[in-house]
Amino acid sequence: SHFIMSDAYDAIHKVLLVGDSGVGKHDLIATLADDTTTSKKGEKVGIKTFYFEHEGLSHKIQLWDTTGQEKFGTISPVFLRGTHVILFVFDYAQEESFKNVQKWYNDSKEHKCHRILVGNCRNEETRAVSVSDARKFAKEMNFVYQPVNLSDPRSMDELTLAIIGHPVAKIWRTRSAERHATQ
Repeated sequence: SHFIMSDAYDAIHKVLLVGDSGVGKHDLIATLADDTTTSKKGEKVGIKTFYFEHEGLSHKIQLWDTTGQEKFGTISPVFLRGTHVILFVFDYAQEESFKNVQKWYNDSKEHKCHRILVGNCRNEETRAVSVSDARKFAKEMNFVYQPVNLSDPRSMDELTLAIIGHPVAKIWRTRSAERHATQ
C-alpha cells in the first residue's frame, strides 16, 4: 500500500468526519491527506482529496471536514448525501466526546453507509475512555473500531484500509475487475 497522485482511479470514497469540537478531526484530515497547510480558525467545511493504492487498485478518498458544524448540534443532510463512510471521531481524553458519538450517530442512522469509530489518542496518560469501552460500543453499534495516533503512520494506514474496505468499495473492486477483464 502506498500513496499516489493521480486522476485515474478504480474506486472513489466520500468520507465524512463527525464529532465534537476539539477532538482532532481537522488534524486527522491533514494527516491522512498529508497536508501541511493549516487553515484559519472558523474556516468553513473543507474537502481534502488523496489517493491510495492497495492490491493494485487506486482509491480516490475525499475527506469532508465538518469542522464548525458542531455548533448546530446536528449533521446536515447535505453532507450525508453520497457519503460512503462516516468516521465518528472522539478524543480518548474527553469522555464527553465519546458519549456524544451516540448523538452524532442518531443524526445519520437513516443513511446507509459504513461507520468507523475513530478514537484519537493524543496522550496515553490523559485517557478518560478505555479501549475496551470503545471496542464494546463499536461492536454494539456495528461500527468498525479504529484507534489512531496522528504521529503513528501505521495507524493512519490502518484507518485508510478500514475506509477502503467498506462494502461499496467491494462493489467497485468487482466492477473494476470485470472492466479490466473485458479489455
